[in-house]
Amino acid sequence: MSRLLFPLIALLAHHTLGDDCGSECMAATFLQHQHQIAARVRTDPAARELMFREEPWSAADCEEAPWMCEAPFDCINSTGQVESWEKVLKRLAKPSGVNMQGWCYAGSPFYKPARQCLATRDLHGYAESMLQFSHDYKTEEFDASYCFMSGHCQNLQVTSNSTLLEAEAICDERYGGPDGWRSVGLGQFPQLPPWKYLWDSADQKDVDIFVILSCAMGNYHCDVNYCHETYCAMESYKKKYQHLAPTLQGGFQ
Repeated sequence: MSRLLFPLIALLAHHTLGDDCGSECMAATFLQHQHQIAARVRTDPAARELMFREEPWSAADCEEAPWMCEAPFDCINSTGQVESWEKVLKRLAKPSGVNMQGWCYAGSPFYKPARQCLATRDLHGYAESMLQFSHDYKTEEFDASYCFMSGHCQNLQVTSNSTLLEAEAICDERYGGPDGWRSVGLGQFPQLPPWKYLWDSADQKDVDIFVILSCAMGNYHCDVNYCHETYCAMESYKKKYQHLAPTLQGGFQ
């Protein structure tokens, strides 16, 4: 999924709680500070900078993730095709469809999954990376509920061999129209309190926005496969969230 807020969670927790706070300490203290953290997300420009990368890439930045400065991302903008931050806030998809260069504005923890999904086309590797990410950032409940509520668990059109073009066709089928995935911008990203990702499940509005953003950024099929390989197959999450799955038709079961 296009969960660009997640790096902010860990960074804010680190700043607020410090290095010596264990898991039990973090759980208790994070609850005490949740209103303070939420207020910072809303009002502190520096906190928003942790959610997204708004500045253009430089040659020095390419040393961290050199593949992000090569095709299909070209974050160094050698061809002059990377759209400005102001433009992607309003509309992310390009007239031709998916905008893989939208990943240039993502947080650094997503550079590896982006490469696996769109450059090396390793959907299994993407699933492994995102599962590890959910464990590291304690977003298992959010991801699991998302997988079922989005209909990803029932989606049999997507497989580990699905292509970007096939994913675009599915996105057009499910999320087309004037207000669909081709018109969404990063400005519509849900401004959810950080702790919601840590303990709570998703709601339908969250799910809908995340799905159409994944269509626009090109990782829709990778997210579906991620769900298939992980939470959709886990009995504990099936018991907890399967009843929230939508009734799908037209190639879904």
